[in-house]
Amino acid sequence: MYRRSLCVFTALLGATMFLAVLPPANLQAQSERRCFAETGHCIEGRVREFWEQNGGLPVFGLPTSPQQEEQIEGQAFQIQWFERNRLELHPENPRPYDVLLGRLGVDRLSQIGIDWLQFPRSEPAQGCRFFSETGHNICGAFLQFWRANGLEFDDSRDKSEVENLALFGLPLSDARTETIDGQEYTVQWFERARFELHPENQPPYDVLLGLLGNETRPSLHDVFAQVGDGEPFDFVNQPGTLDTEITGEDACRRSGQYGLRLTYGFTEAGNGGWGVAWNSAPGGSFDASPFDVLSFWVRGTAPNGFQIGLRDTNEREVKIESRDVVTVSSDEWRKVNIPLNKFADANGVVNPARISNMNIGFNASHGSGSICVADIAFEAPLADIFPQVGGGQTFEFFNPPSSFSAQFVADQACRHTGQYGLRIDYSFTGDGFGGWGVQWSNAPGGSLDASRFNTLTFWVKGTAPQGFDVGLKDTNEREVKVGVESAQIANNDWQKVMVSLSRFADGGGPVNTAAVRNLNFGFNASHGTGFICIDEIALE
Repeated sequence: MYRRSLCVFTALLGATMFLAVLPPANLQAQSERRCFAETGHCIEGRVREFWEQNGGLPVFGLPTSPQQEEQIEGQAFQIQWFERNRLELHPENPRPYDVLLGRLGVDRLSQIGIDWLQFPRSEPAQGCRFFSETGHNICGAFLQFWRANGLEFDDSRDKSEVENLALFGLPLSDARTETIDGQEYTVQWFERARFELHPENQPPYDVLLGLLGNETRPSLHDVFAQVGDGEPFDFVNQPGTLDTEITGEDACRRSGQYGLRLTYGFTEAGNGGWGVAWNSAPGGSFDASPFDVLSFWVRGTAPNGFQIGLRDTNEREVKIESRDVVTVSSDEWRKVNIPLNKFADANGVVNPARISNMNIGFNASHGSGSICVADIAFEAPLADIFPQVGGGQTFEFFNPPSSFSAQFVADQACRHTGQYGLRIDYSFTGDGFGGWGVQWSNAPGGSLDASRFNTLTFWVKGTAPQGFDVGLKDTNEREVKVGVESAQIANNDWQKVMVSLSRFADGGGPVNTAAVRNLNFGFNASHGTGFICIDEIALE
């Protein structure tokens, strides 16, 4: 993916360590998230700083995972995968040595069963740079490329050999012919890179870097970004069949190198499924409490849908029918976002802090079909919409007659900034009412202290002919709702709404802003039918 778009780079890149430190004035900006619609992943903080200061997209490629903990050579580190490499955070090292790059050249060769020590060694050759440490030459276009790029240690326009080595490492082979994507290329392996010669491109774009990040990353990790130490499993109970396959076929992968194909057929009492279990992981579970939703992309043929299940370590399991959240299409990928608080029944919510497995299941009610699933991830879009949410969690309430739905969407038409927006569709008559909100009952202290702020603000667009209500409730159960008039909402243009916190008061007094229990957007029969998109909720 993106192989042909890679340009020869002249930007700075840290191969073993990052030696360029941002000026203090930029530190605040670098703490913000930068998201990429192509893969749905974001970079932030120290990783973003390293990525942007050392070449960015042409050097690293797009992020293909969130920042997460993984085991590297038996030790746990915070890492993030990119198309062409893996960035590792090493806070035990002083700056600027706290960000390191993976030795993916070595790792990839080992992965495909090649011992680089067995590559034929060479003798020094005229016009080449010979490395006695490994017994290999770098020559021609590869040598020109190698010398033109490296870390910037001294602010000089010219790259020293120390800087070249810091970027690529030592050569592990001489130039050799290999087949990549079905075509033969001249390539050369290094500790941290694979050079590829593309004579069909004009210099300097005739030397490209291989996508070692995509190739080295385990296939399951490419399907489920946060799988960590989870292990896949599947089960089949007759009558019926289930075939599962992690495949690199173009039709079944979306952003990475692999996708998951599930082909199923069940009748009568038959059932089956595929999933990932964390029973054998450190702690025996996966902690999804920092996240708001379980998301994935799906395409294929599923006439009667399928189930998505979460189970916690107390054996509480809840399954959600896909047909309630998405219509699967064979023509296009469609994203599914399921709020974690939806995994609940009359006995309560599946504990997101102690997830033992996530599964995709089928039974006789689903019949037969074949789907491809990609880019499974736990995500936190609420923080993208409401940065001050802290330990708050979403909730919904709905009383018929009529209908109500609220969902985080990546649709550009429904987000003002960032990667997500909140879309609310509603229709109420008679005594029906409903709404969406954020509550802090389970946050530290059991409430949100908004006393230092004066105004609640948010951006809104859509069609709300009769407006809607915004409510605040405190820990004493005092709740006041303020109406947002239809004149403040435009169908095609975002409008900023500002509500003074002093307005959340009535004859019984003001809501205690020092102890806010929840914030909510509500609708009833007086608001009729409509839809709105909300983004950038903030206290100012």
